[in-house]
Amino acid sequence: MHIIKDKLINGEKEHKSLEELIRDSIRFTFKKPVIILFLGVFLFIVEFIGDIFIEELINPFSFVLIVILLVLSIILAIYESGYSYLIFEKSIEGVSTPPSLFNYKEILHHGIKDFAVVFVYVAIMLTIQMFISHLEHTLFYESYSFFLKSLSSFIGGFLILLMYIALINLAFNKGEFKSAFHFKEIFKIIYNVGLLRFIVILFVLDLADFLMVHNIGFFQNPIILAINVFLVLIITPSLLLFSKRLIIMSALY
Repeated sequence: MHIIKDKLINGEKEHKSLEELIRDSIRFTFKKPVIILFLGVFLFIVEFIGDIFIEELINPFSFVLIVILLVLSIILAIYESGYSYLIFEKSIEGVSTPPSLFNYKEILHHGIKDFAVVFVYVAIMLTIQMFISHLEHTLFYESYSFFLKSLSSFIGGFLILLMYIALINLAFNKGEFKSAFHFKEIFKIIYNVGLLRFIVILFVLDLADFLMVHNIGFFQNPIILAINVFLVLIITPSLLLFSKRLIIMSALY
């Protein structure tokens, strides 16, 4: 794994076209259909709990129930992060099939680190954007509003890019937490892979994320519910597997 990372950082990796990477990611996604089903059920549970949690926040029934739902949501989010990490790690090791969802200890162990890394980067991004938003109430903002809005968008996009590469570097270093903040290595990876290529990959990931269903709508009518359940059970897990595989393979090749 360290040999692969060294080749990547030194710009000696094998090159594959984006088309080849997309084909590889599609093959990876559908190699084990049963994984899609299991992952779909897992995501269905995540969305179900999230939907109830939101409903409870809007119409509180029990504070204890809200706390329980919040804790469950965090645990499931950590588990999802850990599984995403496992896709990165197994892909780096040369595995061409989706990993099992039932490596509980390994997934939760890595999920905590992965979740923490995402939290740090998102917190930095939100802090910067909140500061820029705070300037809206000043005379300074009126004169430079376009520049500040553009700067906020650029910083947000750049931090998201850094976050993805940080998670890749985390996987390269077998989950060593501080490696997610080794900016010298992170910038070398970006440079050797190519900034433009990563921008294209992130666009694909954003498109996949946009197509994913984040609200099943258990309190909507039956037809919409049936469509959304199908999307969550089949489309969403397929897009998750595809997008994670694509971004790690884009770094490797």
